[in-house]
Amino acid sequence: MPYWIDAATKAAMVKVTDLISSEDEMFQGDRAHYFAVGERATRAILLNLAAADVPSDKVHRVLDLPCGHGRVMRFLTSLFPDAHFSACDINRSGVDFCARTFNAEPIYSKDVIEDVPLQGDYDLIWCGSLFTHFDFDNWQRWLLLFRRHLAMNGVILVTLHGRRAADRVVGGWSLLNSEQRRDLLHGYREQGFGYVDYTHTKGFGFSLSTPANSVALAERIPDVRILSYTEGGWGIQDVLALQRTGSAA
Repeated sequence: MPYWIDAATKAAMVKVTDLISSEDEMFQGDRAHYFAVGERATRAILLNLAAADVPSDKVHRVLDLPCGHGRVMRFLTSLFPDAHFSACDINRSGVDFCARTFNAEPIYSKDVIEDVPLQGDYDLIWCGSLFTHFDFDNWQRWLLLFRRHLAMNGVILVTLHGRRAADRVVGGWSLLNSEQRRDLLHGYREQGFGYVDYTHTKGFGFSLSTPANSVALAERIPDVRILSYTEGGWGIQDVLALQRTGSAA
């Protein structure tokens, strides 16, 4: 089934709401950029659903975690109007906005990954800009949680900081100081993975991972296959897509 170029998809994209929450930290005043980010996520999702041979009418339950204030969800609810959506985030304002605006099930995230109150299985999980802020141990914990809630043949996409982001960090990009950037790049270059906490937060910061390292982790997750790894698939971030193929863990 064609995804991006078919008439139904184009018509759905036109219906995307332009309502932006006044509390949306992702909106910096540039509406064109804001919606372009959501559109790029949608392209990645649709391409990987097509690669997984999952037609749009088989997408019944969708999880957006972290949902923020619906930068991506607004596109997905237009594309899959009959699906049940779950909006999950540590940001309660964002969850509440998605519940009100997109009729999504509100799920408030938890500090402990295993305590995140997900229920049931999802045909599609979008995880944009979460792994980019956690260390490698937490990557595996998140992937295992998602795997437990992925329906048979379901697809998950996670975004990561890879080689493009590393090049930007070398140039001074990011909210890190020079010492943090040095430590981050040292781990990345020596071990294929680097992580540092932000200055005033513990356990939440900035990560870099080589494509090989990210794919190697995915290979350790039971009963999934790797659909794709796309460098720069979501702007500066890479996109790793997996599909469930086996029985429940």
